[in-house]
Amino acid sequence: MENRRRLLPRGCAAFLAAAACAMFFASCGGGEGGDQRVSTISFNINGGVGNYPPPIQAEVGTPVRLPSSEGNMFVYGFFRDGYRFVGWNSSRDGRGNTRSGGYWIPMPVQSITMYAQWERMP
Repeated sequence: MENRRRLLPRGCAAFLAAAACAMFFASCGGGEGGDQRVSTISFNINGGVGNYPPPIQAEVGTPVRLPSSEGNMFVYGFFRDGYRFVGWNSSRDGRGNTRSGGYWIPMPVQSITMYAQWERMP
């Protein structure tokens, strides 16, 4: 049997990844009868200095993209001296759910705060 690799159409992989992690932050929910619920993802730069990324507000389940970085300087103008931004976590101490900047996630059922996670540079 031939080993064939099937590729998804461009853009589908990111969308499917977001859909696959729908239960990552919260269980599926939503109102009955087609009610649309909106939640918010707020961001805390967790020891960094500068501007916070603006909150994201969207309907539950809608794929949204987490703010990403460019080297040590954040697109939104925040950084932490001697550290490199490595992603976002649902817990300030990094023990929650981690996702890298630029990652697509579905809007969670409940509003949450994501905390910047930093790695000390050598």
